Amino acid sequence: MILTGAGQGFCAGADLSEFKGLKDPQAAEARAELTMQLHLVFSKISKPVLCAINGAAMGGGAGLAIAGDMALMADGAKLGYPETRHGIVAAIVLANLVRQAGRKAAFELVSLGEPIGAARAMQLGLVNYVFRKTIFSMKP
Repeated sequence: MILTGAGQGFCAGADLSEFKGLKDPQAAEARAELTMQLHLVFSKISKPVLCAINGAAMGGGAGLAIAGDMALMADGAKLGYPETRHGIVAAIVLANLVRQAGRKAAFELVSLGEPIGAARAMQLGLVNYVFRKTIFSMKP
């Protein structure tokens, strides 16, 4: 199975303005549960999941990008966790990020909120291959 974005980006993640409206702790917990279940789906799929990252993969989208069995990234793509800049902790994706990149690199990515390019993602072990052009396109 190939997971990729239909447009220029891979996945922008959640709409951060949605979190501002989650004042009720139960609503926030339900939203977190939804995200957690989405990430758990990858471990339940019986076929290999390849993530083709052609553009921006941010926040929860970055979490999805590295959750597959293999990640392929175009050299112009970016991956990052900008939630911290908005006062949100990338808690749900953090465990997988720590497993793949290590504790210090994971902390750097989520605490600074700076996106990284394909070469750095490859160096950290977040992607398997980097390509010079679009990897897979959903365009007809």
